Amino acid sequence: MRWIPCLRNTYENDPIRRSSKLIRRATQAYRKLTKLRTAERIVNLIAVFCMLSWRIFWMTMMNRVAPGSSPLVARTHMETHLLDTLIPDDRAKRRRDATLSRYLTKIAQLGGYLARTKDSPPGNTVMWRGFSRLTAIQLGFVMGAQLVDNQKLHRTLTPQGGEDARTRPLCVNTRGA
Repeated sequence: MRWIPCLRNTYENDPIRRSSKLIRRATQAYRKLTKLRTAERIVNLIAVFCMLSWRIFWMTMMNRVAPGSSPLVARTHMETHLLDTLIPDDRAKRRRDATLSRYLTKIAQLGGYLARTKDSPPGNTVMWRGFSRLTAIQLGFVMGAQLVDNQKLHRTLTPQGGEDARTRPLCVNTRGA
């Protein structure tokens, strides 16, 4: 069946389709919540989701308000290193464009954002997907470094003097002290 362009907006904005999508998501959330069994666990889960969603919303708004600021405002050294490794740029562009906006776009690319020139800035959903994927990659990276006991990795990711503990990477001291 051929798609009629004038019907596209009515199809996507149909209230029945939106409500069925909402009901489907609510049912999935309910199934997940019933596995927790106690109110205390549900409250803890909702609190964690609130903190994560606030951080993602804050990063998305920082991308729109102050795109030229330093990436260390919202990211750690380890996360910027992982993003540079996963989604490489050429050296000239990396030196010129090491901004918060570029690193948040890389996180959004992990979540499925295509980063075309005419695309609008990434939204909260894409940022959530990318952030959760980056967190999983970072966890695997740290666990792999612990298993391999990689000294070079520790030296690479340790900040170069003058930075506070808030911007330090989550790397483990593999020298035993």
